[in-house]
Parts: sequence; structure tokens; C-alpha cells
Amino acid sequence: TEYSETVTLTPGIVIKNQSIGVAKNSSGLGANDGILGLGPTGLTKGTLNPSKNDTIPTVVDNAKAQGLISANSLGVYFEPYSSPSQGKGELTYGGADKGKFIGEMTFAPVTSTSPSNRFWGIDQTIKYGDTELQTSSGIVDTGGTLQHFPSLRKGRHSRLPTGSTLVLLASEAYLAYKSATGAVRDSATGLLTITPAQYANLQPLDFIIAGATYLLTLA
Repeated sequence: TEYSETVTLTPGIVIKNQSIGVAKNSSGLGANDGILGLGPTGLTKGTLNPSKNDTIPTVVDNAKAQGLISANSLGVYFEPYSSPSQGKGELTYGGADKGKFIGEMTFAPVTSTSPSNRFWGIDQTIKYGDTELQTSSGIVDTGGTLQHFPSLRKGRHSRLPTGSTLVLLASEAYLAYKSATGAVRDSATGLLTITPAQYANLQPLDFIIAGATYLLTLA
């Protein structure tokens, strides 16, 4: 069921007439009350009944339209995790917090590769040490949900979810990383595990986006 409500993100960002979907039944949310979708508005097409061709503006769309933020953009910041009581993530509506990065911001266009171009998809190269794992498009997931995109003939895809600190790689990149590190999949968690000796030999992961290299080092 769709409702129109006033949504308060911050004391200075109070959005009027924001569409909210209320589910009669749900699963997999755990202790969470719901999902704040921040992906492209086109993803909402077909979700309304009977207005199948209509789209639903996100809170960022409406905040910009109502003059509450200066740009239709969202800044996402992660800090190393220390304890459950010390949440250090940050969302900046309308831009990016310049106090959270050094140097100039790098901008990348939305990829033309399907299905990544339906989301916040960008072209990128991923390298592990001197080994190239992936040269394709990836998805920046602002919906907070996790999904693995398998390989397609037209391109390989990875998803970088802002609702989690996990980085999900395309199938080929995942298998290449698993082989290069000697890691073994843990059946209980679905994550890769390595021995202390393998940990000592881990190489950095390089994410090359729009000509800029972002180095993911060991914590």
C-alpha cells in the first residue's frame, strides 16, 4: 500500500508528500523496519498498481525539488568498524562532506553496459597485486540491499552496496581472487576464509575508476 507522508531526514531536511510503500508481509529484514531506496527513480517503474508506467521520486529527488538540498546527489562515507555501539557511517544529502576525503573528487559517468546502467553503474578495473581481476562495469548500490550479478556475455558486473561494507565481485573476478589468494569458501557465512600464512601474503586490491586508483589495504 502506498502512503504520502512527511519524512524528516534531518532537522533541515523535512520532505513533504513523500511516497512510502507499506508491506503487509516481509522477510529477510531482521531487526530493520524497512529499506530506504536511493537508487535511480527508473527502478520504481512498474511497482505501482494500476499505474504501471509511473515512477516514484526518492527522498533525494523530492528534497532537491522542494529546495531542501542544492544538488540531487548523495555522499556515502565508511570508516573502519570498531564495535556495534560505534557506528561511523555517514550519508550526506545534496553533496559530499569535504572533511571526509583528501584531494579532488573523481567523477565517473554511468556505464552503458546492461544491466549496470539501470543502477548507479560505473566502468572500473579491479587488480589484485599485479593480477587484473576485472575490466568491466560495476554497480554502486544505494538501496542498501545485497545482490550478486552473475557474468553476462555483454559485460561483467560487481556491486558495491552502501548498506554494507561488503564488496561483491563479478563471478570471474571472484573466482580469480579466490584462486590468487588460496581462499576457501565458508559454507556457514558464504564468505572466503584464509589461513594466517595466506593473510600474511595478501596483496592490496586496486579499484581503478575514471583514471583514478583507489587502494584497498588490509585493516
